[in-house]
Amino acid sequence: MMENAEASQLLQLDPELLATIMNFIDARDLFPSCFLVCKAILKATLDELAWQDRCRRDLQVCELHIEGGVALSWFKTYQGECDRLIFY
Repeated sequence: MMENAEASQLLQLDPELLATIMNFIDARDLFPSCFLVCKAILKATLDELAWQDRCRRDLQVCELHIEGGVALSWFKTYQGECDRLIFY
């Protein structure tokens, strides 16, 4: 378990760096724990560039999904691809 001082140091990092760090955590481990920690961790967890990297790295998806003529976020694209891979 992380001590308060260590946690506060983590939150002092630039948001871009925090998002890069969060990108190394397996997507299955992000939910729901990282969403519930604090706003800074939530923001880093939802970083679109990190999800774009995840889509390319984990799923070999390089284009956003389109629904109803509107491009989804990389986060939603990742979720949709994972659902498709798991259930089909």
